[in-house]
Amino acid sequence: MTVSWSDPAAAADPAMIDLVDVVSLHWTGAPGDLPAAVETVRAAAGSRPVMVTATTSGTEGGWSPRPHTDRRQAAEVAQVLLTAEQNGVSRTAVDRLQDAGVDRDGFLRADGSAKPAAALVRPGAPLTGVAGSGLADYAASNFWRTVVAVAFFGTLFVFRHRLITAGRRPRAGRIRRRLWSRFRRPRPPG
Repeated sequence: MTVSWSDPAAAADPAMIDLVDVVSLHWTGAPGDLPAAVETVRAAAGSRPVMVTATTSGTEGGWSPRPHTDRRQAAEVAQVLLTAEQNGVSRTAVDRLQDAGVDRDGFLRADGSAKPAAALVRPGAPLTGVAGSGLADYAASNFWRTVVAVAFFGTLFVFRHRLITAGRRPRAGRIRRRLWSRFRRPRPPG
């Protein structure tokens, strides 16, 4: 029997550790912080095995500055599995196998097709060399698209405002007419 704790200090509580056969840590933190958490739990667990349940990052896109993609999920899962293996964790589990509704943090999509992270849980799967998020992932992020659009149109607004307040009118040249003609609606006759 086991209980899964999300806090290493709670998992290492001597009053609770005697009640379980396996000490289970439900890890939701950064993969880089996992070794210290495992050491805390292992020191208190004694001869009991230690298990880590990893929470995977979602792949729904969203508005986060860090892209939520299949590649990022695979990189994080590889890092957690490798860290658990290096720290002598006897068993590792994931908290969600298949996507459900708007929650897209499983290893399988809602239609049952496998994401890249699913290949990492097979025995003997290589955990090193898994590529993380790339530039194309950032370019597909709603957050960064919005930031670029606001910066671009904000720069245009500031430039135009400076021209008008400096007493100069923007040139009504051929380029300007061409640009604005694309956005103007034709006036109805009459």
